[in-house]
Amino acid sequence: MTRRELRQPRAKTGGQRSEPGSGAASPRAQSEVVGVTILTGVVVIAALTVGAVIIAQTGGDDGPTTDLVLEVTASDVALTHNGGDTLALGDLTVVLDADGSERRFTPDAANTSDGDARLRPGDRISRAHGFPSDDLGVMVVHDPSNSVLVDDRERIPA
Repeated sequence: MTRRELRQPRAKTGGQRSEPGSGAASPRAQSEVVGVTILTGVVVIAALTVGAVIIAQTGGDDGPTTDLVLEVTASDVALTHNGGDTLALGDLTVVLDADGSERRFTPDAANTSDGDARLRPGDRISRAHGFPSDDLGVMVVHDPSNSVLVDDRERIPA
């Protein structure tokens, strides 16, 4: 045997040697590819699991989805239902606040544009606010879900 043959270990591929630069594939190269593939799969599964847990914890709000538009005149406050879920008037509490005083009321059929106990898209609630010219805070709360549908502040015109 020559010196070169003594320095290079024999490959365990049926007695054939893999010489550097000979183009023969090393069995270790496949192990690296398999390892990287498995590790990538583990990382992807972990990321998906964390994402699913976060989405599950930030669950949706149980309150209704509505678009209520506030309008304040010198004597009245009006809320127009522009779209979304139909609301039972008895489930709503309207809180008006100005000058440090607060007034609460539950709208009834007499306050609505169509005179029934439901607030549907296109309906309007209107009621006298009784406050002088000042900033008026209006908050509408859906009582069963305890969600705030409107929380806005408007200037009462003179």
